[in-house]
Amino acid sequence: MNERSPEAQRLIDARDAAAIELGLPAKDWRVRRYALLALQFEDIEIDLASGAKTDTDKLIKLDASMQEIKASLPPQQVELAVVRSIICPSCKAKRPMTAAEEQSSPASPPASSPSAPATPDHALS
Repeated sequence: MNERSPEAQRLIDARDAAAIELGLPAKDWRVRRYALLALQFEDIEIDLASGAKTDTDKLIKLDASMQEIKASLPPQQVELAVVRSIICPSCKAKRPMTAAEEQSSPASPPASSPSAPATPDHALS
């Protein structure tokens, strides 16, 4: 019977969302602060939507604080592996491209035509 209040659940949900957005554990102080700022920002949006007037300086300060937290994060490492292969649109069979196909392939794949049915071209072997 350990039920949370709606406010507590809202805070936990905000922390979970902030942890994902910042790429940090939910217990990290930056996540906790960012979540609180995001909730304040959301409350101001709700007030504005209901017709209440608000001080735009408050929004600007909140946004600056949120951006400051994001700027304090270390750069994220991204690993990219480009794998060139041919996939049959019908049966999804896959094989690596030959050197000749690599040279003749366009920089980006052509848009598929919805009017033309996908027919297997099993020169994939």
